[in-house]
Amino acid sequence: MAEVAVESGFRDYVAASVLDSDEEIRWTGHPGRLACMGRGLFESVFGLAMFLFAVIGAAHLSVETGALGWVVFLPFLIGGIYFLTMPIQFGFLASRTRYFITDRRVIVVVHFVGKRIQSYFSDDVRYFETIDRGSDRGSIRLRFSSVWRGFFSLPSDLY
Repeated sequence: MAEVAVESGFRDYVAASVLDSDEEIRWTGHPGRLACMGRGLFESVFGLAMFLFAVIGAAHLSVETGALGWVVFLPFLIGGIYFLTMPIQFGFLASRTRYFITDRRVIVVVHFVGKRIQSYFSDDVRYFETIDRGSDRGSIRLRFSSVWRGFFSLPSDLY
């Protein structure tokens, strides 16, 4: 029931704030959490190796130097925890991401510490596919006509 309220909140927000007056929504969807969590498995393995390196290295160094060993390996420990939790982070962002396809463009809304809205018009998109998974879940596959879209933008393939 809460998912329906969130979905209608996204739809109302996009309809009121983003769409032009004569633009209409043709398809909506959001990524599956488990599918997105699977993308973070490599990073998670890397994070586990980094975490173990930090713990074992700090334990060996602290025998000789005391607390200095933990201070030296603290960045590796924090980085390891960050990468180890990547599947959870990807799943969290997936639960706050919605796709909207209108008669003019594709809109991706991510609601995390404010709303981040990205619009892709037909001139930018070279290939377009929707994957409907039922229950208003689905993915969008886009390939852009230009590969470089800025440092913090989406990759050339968006799933």
